[in-house]
Parts: sequence; C-alpha cells; structure tokens
Amino acid sequence: MSTVDGPQCLRIVDPLLDRMARAKTPVHGDRDRGAMRVLAVGRPRSGIDPRSAIAPHAVEELEALWQLYASGTVREMYSPGGPGAVLMLEAESITAAQAVLDALPLVANQIVDFELIELRPFLSLAALFIDRELS
Repeated sequence: MSTVDGPQCLRIVDPLLDRMARAKTPVHGDRDRGAMRVLAVGRPRSGIDPRSAIAPHAVEELEALWQLYASGTVREMYSPGGPGAVLMLEAESITAAQAVLDALPLVANQIVDFELIELRPFLSLAALFIDRELS
C-alpha cells in the first residue's frame, strides 16, 4: 500500500488549485429557486481500500466537484474526518441529485456510495406562535 507524502500531495494539488483559480466559470451561477436541498453523505463501499482505490481518481474527482461547485449544484463540501465526503446539493429532485453524483469518478468506478437525504424547512417551530398570533 502506498501513501502520498506532503510534498507529493502538493505536486498534485497545486496545479489543480492553479487551474481552479484561473477558471472563468462563475461560482454559484443562477439557480432555480424551486430547487431542493439535498444532503449527500459519501462513504467508501464495503470491502474497498480507500487509499489505494481513491488515489488514481483523486484529481479527476476534485475537478468534477469543482465544476459542480462552480455551477451551484454543490453548495457546500465537508470532510467527515476520514475517507468520504459530505455534500450539500441543490437539485430539482432526489433523482436529479443522484444522477449528478453518479457521474462523479469515484461513484462511476464503484468506489464510493452516497446516501441522499432531502432537506425541508423545519416548520414545527411555528406551532409555538400560533396561540400568540390568534390572541
């Protein structure tokens, strides 16, 4: 099993960051206000060695994520503290969000699976104010 040391990682990431900085794509382009928020939790598939499986696709995966971020489809990205990703997407439907994620190299190569959760506004707090508004 091989690992990527700090200097080697910088040789991979620095050119990618440079390309991202020069990209002419507007960040978070115009989005339809009807789009829903979807929380996507990506984890390596069972039986996969993440270090060896992800490395050959890392740059391509990051470029694809950058394009989704620049277009406004991916609104936020987080690390779960280990292999995987937590993404906040805007999409027309769960099916549309899944289709976007299916095109990511790590998903297409059956390395990562995403669990999708549709997020809706939390309206229950309004119940606290119903009696006050009627008075």
